[in-house]
Amino acid sequence: MGLLGDIEEAKKHWKQSTKLYKLIVIFSIILATSSLTSIADIVFKWKGFILTGILFFRTYVSHPIRQLFSFLGLHFSDIQTDVLILTSLAFGSVLRAVFLNWSKATDGFTVLMISILLYIQLRWLLDGYQDDPIMYQ
Repeated sequence: MGLLGDIEEAKKHWKQSTKLYKLIVIFSIILATSSLTSIADIVFKWKGFILTGILFFRTYVSHPIRQLFSFLGLHFSDIQTDVLILTSLAFGSVLRAVFLNWSKATDGFTVLMISILLYIQLRWLLDGYQDDPIMYQ
């Protein structure tokens, strides 16, 4: 009953409040509503920013790498190329972190996890995503 109790309490205080208090409450409701519309405007601006970033990535990073793969005789789809680039960046940062802290990471578990991740990435690239039922759900 939290929200209903708050509404009932607000109704009770509204009857007993001064005109200045009522003016402040109405003004704050208007400001809250206008801030919500401002947030919606910001979301649309971010949508354009993210779309521009994706187009930049596809044009100047993904497409040239895909052309290089095609020149070498390796034919990957757009999705495979994007996943290869992004997982390589993530995998490279993990490897860098492990090798910088190698004395702490020699427990074998970290090396095993890195090997499993590398295997999964290479297996997915070699087999292709077309046979993966998860991509079609």
